Amino acid sequence: MNFGEELGYWYLRLNGCFPVVDYVLHGGVLMERTSDCDLLAVRPPNVFEEVGGQKSDWDPVIAKLANGRTLGVICEVKTGRYDVKKLFPPNNIAYAVKRLGLIADYDEAISVLQKSASFDSGENIRIAKLFVASGSAKSDRFIFISISHVRDFFRRRFSKYKEVKFRDRHFFPSELIQNIIDELHGTTRLPERNTKIDFG
Repeated sequence: MNFGEELGYWYLRLNGCFPVVDYVLHGGVLMERTSDCDLLAVRPPNVFEEVGGQKSDWDPVIAKLANGRTLGVICEVKTGRYDVKKLFPPNNIAYAVKRLGLIADYDEAISVLQKSASFDSGENIRIAKLFVASGSAKSDRFIFISISHVRDFFRRRFSKYKEVKFRDRHFFPSELIQNIIDELHGTTRLPERNTKIDFG
């Protein structure tokens, strides 16, 4: 994972999702050539955890998207330049919808998701396209979340459970997340500007 994908992964995971990163979309009948989906995720409707898994803990974007439904997420992450028109290629969407396996009759979902940000089935299921990137992007074809929004979410969550998260930070299999928790706790500080460092 690059750092953007890692931020996206933990954003989804800390919002009650079970994410899979860099899911391979094999070339063949549906795809001309092999591709990948940055993140695929499923969020059950009744997620709960004592530490960081209560109603007040969810980011409003995910809470609104889920809203008591089973949520499937198809997520693209960009940390550099991108062309909005090239995001979420049709064949990738079709492959991802089928792989999520949340609905039996997927043709309508695939059709709707080609031009819309989400699809709702009659089975209380929603599949949404999420785009995480620097800066800002507007489109009816996806829901946008900025990388700065993701970082702010981490700060809020880790600050709320500051002592527990700091104590257990090394259980997170991510050096990036461990570092964010450590910085919030105040144990990792860079020298202030103009501070003299004695190298002996």
